[in-house]
Amino acid sequence: MIFTTGDDSEESYARFHKICADRFNDQYEFYSQFRSLVHENIENVNEMNKYARELFPDSKPVYSIVMYKYVTEVLGKSMPAPPPADKRLSQ
Repeated sequence: MIFTTGDDSEESYARFHKICADRFNDQYEFYSQFRSLVHENIENVNEMNKYARELFPDSKPVYSIVMYKYVTEVLGKSMPAPPPADKRLSQ
């Protein structure tokens, strides 16, 4: 609406930020936890990729599921559940 109506008021930007936050905060938390627990250690990343092939031996891995299961089941850490399939930013 900011671009189509020309309303660049503070209230308009506040609505935009609220919409973005409502849409992306759960995913941000999920991916942020993953990065801090796994992605910063290449050995964990390599191990997780092997784990993905075990979970999905005959199909393309669903990496948000792999990430969640690897962190919670293999590493024994807690993290937010992955976003539902229709809400994921990437796959």
